[in-house]
Amino acid sequence: MSLSTFNRRRSWAQENYPDWQKVFLASGRVDLKEYQKFETFRSERYYEDHESPYVKALRGD
Repeated sequence: MSLSTFNRRRSWAQENYPDWQKVFLASGRVDLKEYQKFETFRSERYYEDHESPYVKALRGD
């Protein structure tokens, strides 16, 4: 992962992911197991944010 991607993901995680410190370690490394959980969370959040308002209305959200 490039440094810019790392910084972008870390800043997003600090704002949105409650356990971001488990993912992005102080040494500048990433815990891979926690990173997989983070990526799942991030992709679900991204999907929800970009979901059609019509689908949300049908579900009753």
